[in-house]
Amino acid sequence: MATIVKDDRALLCGSSWWGSGTVGKAAFITYSFENESYEQVAGPSHSNAFRASFKPLTEAEKSAARDVLKQ
Repeated sequence: MATIVKDDRALLCGSSWWGSGTVGKAAFITYSFENESYEQVAGPSHSNAFRASFKPLTEAEKSAARDVLKQ
């Protein structure tokens, strides 16, 4: 069974976007907060229940994500 991480511990695993052994190297990332699910999830690879489960982040969740990305 998968472990569900509900905080920023997943970002503190010692890996980086540059690969292993490059922790501490700067990376420029972009992100957005979607209001609806992507068109890519339409079709046979995702169930209707999965598509219907999408919920936009709250303002508090967006703020928490921004705070973590500042670190």
